[in-house]
Amino acid sequence: MPEKGRWLARGRTAELYLWGDHVLKLFKPGATSTAVEQEFKINSHVQQTGLPVPKTIDIVEVDGRKGIIYQSISGSSMLKQISTKPWTLKKEAHRLAELHLAIHGYAVSNLPEQKLNLENEISSGELLSAHSREIILEVLARLPDRHQLCHGDFHPDNILLSPAGPIIIDWMTGSSGEPLGDVARTLLLLRVASPLLTHSYFTRKLIDFIRNNFYSNYLKHYLKLTNTSFAQIQRWELPIAAARLNESIPTAEKERLVLMINHLLFGR
Repeated sequence: MPEKGRWLARGRTAELYLWGDHVLKLFKPGATSTAVEQEFKINSHVQQTGLPVPKTIDIVEVDGRKGIIYQSISGSSMLKQISTKPWTLKKEAHRLAELHLAIHGYAVSNLPEQKLNLENEISSGELLSAHSREIILEVLARLPDRHQLCHGDFHPDNILLSPAGPIIIDWMTGSSGEPLGDVARTLLLLRVASPLLTHSYFTRKLIDFIRNNFYSNYLKHYLKLTNTSFAQIQRWELPIAAARLNESIPTAEKERLVLMINHLLFGR
């Protein structure tokens, strides 16, 4: 544990520590310098849009691990808000949709490309047959290719509700691409993502119980705001799910994804 900071939280890729007047996001062993530098670059670029994101301060190495020092933000996550105050669910689902639309309003050219990221993840996957991967890559190639700002991991646990308003965090997977692909990713996470084991058993069960309601309210509001059809988003389901398979996620979630992918591919 770093000597300078007090432990705050743990995610799938990093731990958070209080670091003087700031916060240290300390990546788990094995994180490459390239990945850390890319997150720093993406977050710094997004800052320039005026979107509500924490300020990047510096890249550091602590106890042999790479980390990024960020501006400290007071407040709890949107996920905690809806878990402890379920009656705010509709309001927060609408807020998530509105924030997502705000992100998608920016055209960007110097961030990683969404479709190239998806292609790399799908091609590297080992849980699908080569034939299945080939079909999915053909589907991906036919999808629209735009250059709007996309978050890539947009969900209620990546929104901090500060006294000054919501703050969007965790831009590691930020990219330039098609907003509807980004929405499809959010919908997939709301449907099948496994809650972190660091959440209490009660919180995980509550998350499972309310996420269908949250999913529905988020989706309906985004479609209303953008005059988009659900069918347009569904076109992205297959490549988004296949790319997710290549991430460090629980086995149970991977099993659900494989079932979903096989149903989309072969109707079984």
